[in-house]
Amino acid sequence: MDKNTEEMFVKKFIDKNKRNRVIYELFNIEKRGDSIRKIPSILSHNFKEASFKSDEDIYKYLLIGKVMSPIYVISDDEKIDGQFVHPEKALNHTLFGGGTYILLFNHAIFIKEEIGYGSPKYIIFVDK
Repeated sequence: MDKNTEEMFVKKFIDKNKRNRVIYELFNIEKRGDSIRKIPSILSHNFKEASFKSDEDIYKYLLIGKVMSPIYVISDDEKIDGQFVHPEKALNHTLFGGGTYILLFNHAIFIKEEIGYGSPKYIIFVDK
């Protein structure tokens, strides 16, 4: 895991009152998975949410200009968590995998939250 990237994410996107606790839990191997699953419910509301009708629209928006540099992934899926991954690979893994995923793009943050049964919830945050 990249401590600096995760700390920057927390400082920018997590509600101010929860930041210290989230940082502590993200860096505690026993608490990390639970902490990641809580993140979608404690996000700051200082950013604009973008909504899309299909996976294809999500791809088009997030892969603007075929972003080639790796993006950082925070996830309760240990196979991809804490890694810099090619954007298309990360997005494919996220859309078709189960669990909570946070993809840190330069122009947006993509969050997939899948809790229990039913359709997953997708959130894309962009600067206002």
